[in-house]
Amino acid sequence: MNKRTIDVALSWAKGRGWNQSRLARLLNKTPADVTNWKDRGMPVEMDRVVTDLFSRTVEELYGNARHVASKYALSTIAHRDETVEDICNIWDKLDPERQRRLVADAWDFLKAQEAEIPNSRNPFVRIPA
Repeated sequence: MNKRTIDVALSWAKGRGWNQSRLARLLNKTPADVTNWKDRGMPVEMDRVVTDLFSRTVEELYGNARHVASKYALSTIAHRDETVEDICNIWDKLDPERQRRLVADAWDFLKAQEAEIPNSRNPFVRIPA
């Protein structure tokens, strides 16, 4: 089972001796935002900010790259005011072919996005230090 992204981020912060408040400040967020993420999940928009802060990859944040594509695919069908349960219900109502297309499109989008940014780290490949 994959850990929640906020748990991974907090673990990385703890490894650097940072508490939750310091992590929040470094992400330009409030400690309350980080606390809310523990209940609601960290927003997709924060993935790149967190991985850049820790010089890690999105793959490391999620544990596997296909899960990353799935999360971005879900974000294309979701609205801001929907709960995780609402989003899962929407996803479950989609036929399997539509689900596969959404994940494939999200996967292609993420790869293309990385290709357009010169001198950036590829989030799908761990580059040895």
